[in-house]
Amino acid sequence: MAGSESLFWYDSGMAKFVLAVLFIFSVEVHAQSWKERATVYTTTHWIVRTDLPSEHAVDAGRLFDAVYEAYRNGLSMLPEQRDVKLEAWVFQNRGDYLGTVSSFGASPENSGGMFISAIGITAVDVSGSWRTFESTAKHEAFHQFASSRFAKGIPTWLNEGLAEYFENTVYINGSIINGQVSNSTLQALQNDIQTNSCIRFLELMRMSQKTWNQNLVDGNGAKQYRQAWAMVHFLVHSNNGQYASSFDRYLLLIAKGVNHEEAFVSAFKTDDLESFERAWATYINNLKPSSSKLAAHRLNFLAAGAKECLKRERKVSSLKGLYASLQTIGFKTTLSVNYEEQAFDANDQSNYAVPPDSFSAKPEFIYKANTPLPSIYTTGLEPFNLYVKWFRKNGNLSWTIEVGN
Repeated sequence: MAGSESLFWYDSGMAKFVLAVLFIFSVEVHAQSWKERATVYTTTHWIVRTDLPSEHAVDAGRLFDAVYEAYRNGLSMLPEQRDVKLEAWVFQNRGDYLGTVSSFGASPENSGGMFISAIGITAVDVSGSWRTFESTAKHEAFHQFASSRFAKGIPTWLNEGLAEYFENTVYINGSIINGQVSNSTLQALQNDIQTNSCIRFLELMRMSQKTWNQNLVDGNGAKQYRQAWAMVHFLVHSNNGQYASSFDRYLLLIAKGVNHEEAFVSAFKTDDLESFERAWATYINNLKPSSSKLAAHRLNFLAAGAKECLKRERKVSSLKGLYASLQTIGFKTTLSVNYEEQAFDANDQSNYAVPPDSFSAKPEFIYKANTPLPSIYTTGLEPFNLYVKWFRKNGNLSWTIEVGN
């Protein structure tokens, strides 16, 4: 069955084998500790200690490198205040995760990962699914990055809001796309606004770590996480970045040790949080879910369909022609995207379109019948377009989905 063979985009023929290997739950009794059994990999930015098979350990390392570069580039105004060793522990067995993390005095029972500040390690459990691992790794690794930039402390809402901002990025074959909006998170936020159940800005900004953690126990944790994310997204992206430079200054002042409330007034030239709340609510109500990840998935399908047409020597000159050809042959496929299977049907017209989002008014797919291989890519997709990159491996035609124009 057709599919891409890159590290994160490859064919469904390997999917069941990969999942079986990646997420196996070992019941063996080991004399050695997990740390002693794990293998150490050195990446561009990280030391990754893991018991994953080497291929998947490399994939994990690529993710950690990509998200670190997203932190560093997105928060380039913040100088490194102290040298922090970037080390991540990635567990394929949940029992090993719970036992190892708890041995350092942490309480990992209800988590899939955490930054253990006492030893400066980001620990993540991959036994559930790669998607959960990816989200958790992007979030928890930010806290480790923040410890190098905010040596004098950072307000809890801001620490978690920035971590959520990077957690919601889209990861595609070694690249990170910022500013993404999750449909489920957006719907929950809009419901909070409509029911007047949002946490007031001042309350959230003054919330201590103790209160934040207690809210997790009491069941209000999801609301504070999504609102912290939304406040960061608003300050970075609203009105074409109206507040972005002020937000940069706010972060820099906090990094220098200025009280966060004083830093807010100094950076934004106001203490009128009620006006910010109203503008924020309007912004959230007008947001749309992002399309970058969906476009990447559908490009994967279009590449698989184009390969099938090439195999059958069917001439295709346009996207409409591809749709017609795939309909005629009744093309269906299941592709593995970031270690998760997704089914596609050629009769589903939505697979040939990119929906507009808050940053992209008219994104679309383009198919050009070049020789010897077609060009398939997006136009009008912000902040980055995506394209299919063809290659041959061991004589077999395959592809990756790439980020760029």
